Amino acid sequence: MSEDLQKKNADAKQRQARKIKEANQAAASEISNYQLTRKNEDFIYQLQKQLKEQGAKADKIPGMIQETVKSLQEGQKSGKTARAMYGTPTHYAHQLIHPDTNKKPDELKTSSFPQLALDNTIMLLAIFTIMYGIMGLLPNNSIGKLKVNGAAGITAIVIISVVGGLTFGYITKLMEPVKDETTGRWKKRPVGMRIGLTIAAFVIWLLAYLLVNLLPNVINPVLNSWIELVIGVVAILGDIYYRRKYHIVGSAFSTRQPNRRQSRK
Repeated sequence: MSEDLQKKNADAKQRQARKIKEANQAAASEISNYQLTRKNEDFIYQLQKQLKEQGAKADKIPGMIQETVKSLQEGQKSGKTARAMYGTPTHYAHQLIHPDTNKKPDELKTSSFPQLALDNTIMLLAIFTIMYGIMGLLPNNSIGKLKVNGAAGITAIVIISVVGGLTFGYITKLMEPVKDETTGRWKKRPVGMRIGLTIAAFVIWLLAYLLVNLLPNVINPVLNSWIELVIGVVAILGDIYYRRKYHIVGSAFSTRQPNRRQSRK
């Protein structure tokens, strides 16, 4: 009896081994149709195994594999390998099974560009109107004696505030990590690009500041100093209300900034 039982167990193991071998051969045959490099084919094969071992739902695995294959096919055109794009099959399988890890961390999120631009614009308007309002009240005030009102005129102040709001909003979004569509990972833009675009944005703002000095007084009047101060105070109060209502995060003048320190953990 014991010999029969041993024989049956041996036969069962052989059948199981054959099934595994046939399944592996079928998987290898299917992978070979993807027109991937040998290293990338091996990555897909190992990824399939890891997805099964890590408990991925059987009906979800084909879709995960197909999406990965498409990305690899695109990556191959520029010489990228699966390991460079995704790391190890074990790590990438975990990311696919737990997609929340691919989402942008909440501590890195800032408000939308229009919200940031508007917040910055209102605050710049407040800063310039209060500044010129105070200057206009000082003894020996020379603003009212200007032949060309330039940056002290209300039209110039509005233009400078709008351009500055757009510029600072753009810089804030520029500093945000971006998602690599190939790997699905969040990363910062190249340092050189960030520095170059930031400098370009500031140059645009400075040019706007210089150009408004060419505006004729008839369309760029200097307001009464007290009116300017009132505009500045109303702008500050309005911006405080706006920030609280829409929970503005990341503005150049806001105290609520993304938690960059936590994002490094």
